[in-house]
Amino acid sequence: MRRRLGISEATAALVLLLVALITVGIVLIWGSAASWLASEAGRRGGETQAAKMRQDVSLVYWGPDGTVIITNRGQDPVRIVAAYIDETPLSLSGNWTLSPGETKRLSIGAGYDPSRQLTAVTDRNEVIVLWRARR
Repeated sequence: MRRRLGISEATAALVLLLVALITVGIVLIWGSAASWLASEAGRRGGETQAAKMRQDVSLVYWGPDGTVIITNRGQDPVRIVAAYIDETPLSLSGNWTLSPGETKRLSIGAGYDPSRQLTAVTDRNEVIVLWRARR
């Protein structure tokens, strides 16, 4: 004859089901918290990346023939590897490396347009807003 512990099989099954539900709940909460932390870290990383704007390189002139004059007022050399008018990439001609204090005349091949934004990207993946569109 089997001896009982004082609880029925139904009660034991209910207790096991309750423990399983609590375990699943903990795993789901932990997973969502970990996911939130990862997405929050990614968002903050994106904000940090977006904040890498160069303020020390400025546009002095943008002519109708596509000539630009830019100057580097910073402490270190800047090498521009890409330029964009709005989202359209431009083909750069010439040497786009600016030493500290240097001003250069370069051609971007697109004439001045006050309704479009002119930006550049350095070899360190820094964004330079040379001309902000007036929209």
